[in-house]
Amino acid sequence: MSEQYSHQDHPSPPARRFSPWDWGFVKLAAALVLLTAASMKTHQLITFPVLGEGILQTRWFQIVLVEFEFTFSLWLLVGIFPRLARWATVLLFGAFFLVSFFKAIAGEESCGCFGAAKVSPWFTTTLDLVLATFAAIAERRPPARRVSLKKRALLLIALWPTMSAALIYFAFLPFLGLDCAEAAFDFGACRQRDELTHTFELTNRSNRPVVITGIKTSCGCMIPDNEADLLGRAIESGQTVALTIRLKTGLSRGKITKATLVRYRGSAAAHRAGRVQLQLSATVQEDYTLDPPVVDLGRRAVPGGEPITSTVTLRKSIPGPMKILALKPSKNYITAEVLSQSDEAIVLEVRVDLGAQTLSAEQDAYVVIETDSRSAPSSVLPIRWTAVSRAELSRDSIIIPSDAEGTVSETVTVKTQTPSVIEEITCDDRRIEIFQEEDRSRREHRVRVEIPETEESLTGTVRIGVRVKDEVSGGEDLFAAELPVYRFARERREISHAADGNGEEKAHETKSR
Repeated sequence: MSEQYSHQDHPSPPARRFSPWDWGFVKLAAALVLLTAASMKTHQLITFPVLGEGILQTRWFQIVLVEFEFTFSLWLLVGIFPRLARWATVLLFGAFFLVSFFKAIAGEESCGCFGAAKVSPWFTTTLDLVLATFAAIAERRPPARRVSLKKRALLLIALWPTMSAALIYFAFLPFLGLDCAEAAFDFGACRQRDELTHTFELTNRSNRPVVITGIKTSCGCMIPDNEADLLGRAIESGQTVALTIRLKTGLSRGKITKATLVRYRGSAAAHRAGRVQLQLSATVQEDYTLDPPVVDLGRRAVPGGEPITSTVTLRKSIPGPMKILALKPSKNYITAEVLSQSDEAIVLEVRVDLGAQTLSAEQDAYVVIETDSRSAPSSVLPIRWTAVSRAELSRDSIIIPSDAEGTVSETVTVKTQTPSVIEEITCDDRRIEIFQEEDRSRREHRVRVEIPETEESLTGTVRIGVRVKDEVSGGEDLFAAELPVYRFARERREISHAADGNGEEKAHETKSR
């Protein structure tokens, strides 16, 4: 009897379902990330001949890194030695995680993993951590269709040279266009408001003409002198052209670095575009510096006693004579004068009289220093302090409207920072009566002002003399606070009766003061 085989005797393998825990899915995601990063780095190598400073930003290191990422992604896609590839993925993205994390805590704007595209290091830190974690815990399932190790190796051997050759070609493509033997130049020490000039020589290294399409500077202080002559000009193979750039230091200080980007394209193949970055730097020295740069008087009681003096040293950075032409304070209670001067420094004295100050507030002023310096003919010396009034009124004035009736009583409080007593209270209008209420404390006093009703407007000024104790010196100062008082005359209404044109009587209201 012949054996009969049924479908149930040889069941078909179960269908594979998508799962993020499958090593096949994880390695595909890791390979796509590596291919994306390598492709964008290749684009950067094509369009940015000058990448940056440091060994990690050199073109050779970037080429080796891109080659490694391409090779690793091909290894993951081909699937040779899956166990080794899995743990190599864990180590690789773990290393990427550490690099991105240190760049993130250092405050760098971009991780640099995706070429010229600015990607936050915190994003790549999270991405690398997720891929490394998934690769470590992923499950390895047998594939539905096995491919022999020999075929996979042949596939890797076939793809790797092609991609490597394309990478090297595109990486060196910018060098086949314009090239500058000295792309960075340092002027060294210079002064403010100097105008420096340097000429860069650009040589066409390709075997066909190129056209300069744009010259862009990093700021307005760099001016290409012959930009109009170079834009749109075809530069033949092997020809050298000169680009002259002027750098204005202005009021910059210290080390400055400015860049100019020259864009070009091949005259025969417009898609082959390139850039050359030219860099100028200089160390700008000031003619002089102010020590201290800001006069900070701190907290000061007002009204003050003796004027406060402070000395400021104007230290020369450039040898040679220099004169102070004028000192111009912004407030009339501030004066400034020259105490002494030498070949190295000029000493100034600033005097601030706080006797006219009465209110508690943050105050600021300045002194304009005019010199015969060519680079810095004038500078500003800020002056700051916090005024703390020794005696302040709870209100700045008393205003009684015209509709108020009878005598109006208002109370004002006198507050002081230190113990005090009210010595006298006067008013220039005798119709206004003043009463000092019982002292609530030695730092707070209440004064009651009574304003009578009058037929005419009333204007007066209440003066309160406060004797304030100075806790520093132990002495006492007499401070006079002034309180303006206004009362408008009450309106009087008169009603008159008169007949209109029809003989009917109408009432008319007349207002007067």
